[in-house]
Amino acid sequence: MSTSWASCYVAAGLAHRSRSGRGLAFTTVSDHFLVPRPNTSPSISTSIAIYGQDVQFLKLSGLDGDFHFDRNKDLKLGVTQAYADIYLPFLKGTSVMIGSFQTPLENAFNPPNWFATHTYGFQHGPAKHVGALAQTRVASGPAGHFSVDYGVVLGWNDWDNRNKNLDFIGGLRWRSADMRTWVDLEAIYGNGENDFGPAPGRGGSPYFALSSTGKYLGRLSSFLTVSHSLSPKFQVAMEASYGQQEAGDIAFVPWAITRKARWYGANLGARYSLSDKVSVNGRAEWFTDEQGAHALWAGVRGDVYAATGNVEYQLTPAIRLRAEARYDIHDGPGRLFDNYSKDQQLTGLLNAFFLF
Repeated sequence: MSTSWASCYVAAGLAHRSRSGRGLAFTTVSDHFLVPRPNTSPSISTSIAIYGQDVQFLKLSGLDGDFHFDRNKDLKLGVTQAYADIYLPFLKGTSVMIGSFQTPLENAFNPPNWFATHTYGFQHGPAKHVGALAQTRVASGPAGHFSVDYGVVLGWNDWDNRNKNLDFIGGLRWRSADMRTWVDLEAIYGNGENDFGPAPGRGGSPYFALSSTGKYLGRLSSFLTVSHSLSPKFQVAMEASYGQQEAGDIAFVPWAITRKARWYGANLGARYSLSDKVSVNGRAEWFTDEQGAHALWAGVRGDVYAATGNVEYQLTPAIRLRAEARYDIHDGPGRLFDNYSKDQQLTGLLNAFFLF
């Protein structure tokens, strides 16, 4: 017997940006990710569609990235997730997710997410996949809970799979027996040749690597996240990320990758609950893109430093309000923000989340 359910929510927000960049501190409409976990029912189907500005970051090349009716509009429609989650009695429990789903990589915090804006590490990784991803619980006992993720996908934000290769995605996850400490090591590796989208906001990867001979150009993206609950009121989380893209040989845009590109960074976040309804969150981040390989960086290389803070109020179990401020500084040749005219930006956000 299969069970079907729908997780629905509405997110409304007001944002003002001073010296803002082109999506460098974008907010995701999806405030949490649905990760496959063992379930008592053998099958769960999930489908989520979102309408708004930030859907452009969640489009699939060859599917909703090819919609014509909203191509030149700020508000867009996207099918962010549509998959079946099947439970199998393998080892201590295995769930298999098949379809289109948001990436399990770089989800640093147990929902609800601590921040409205995301890190540069998140920006430099994939947003969603089409394929199959399994999670198997390997061990559970006094030494903690250990599980393994493994699967194959069509690439980064990709449906049409132009280079005809599969990406391999996996992760190692450990939870302490008391669930106070979480450790996650995640990675995806595959061919990055000719897998970029047809235009901004239409899916595909943000890295432009092209070979005149169709050579396999390996790309790696990896994340290590460690979080710990110091007390019921105080939690901290650290994340480090590393990625690289092998070089192509066609410089069809100024930021095309014609020599090996690397990007990496780290961030530290903390959350403190002032009461059952009010929490404060803070995050500090350093990140570097050695060549400005990401399409949004457009060849502007260097380091970025970001500080983020917010206050969150749980008005009711279904309504959450959040005010957030973020300050970013770029250190390197060129300028990264405000159409590449500024080297710093200030972002202010007011979010209201209605869950139903």
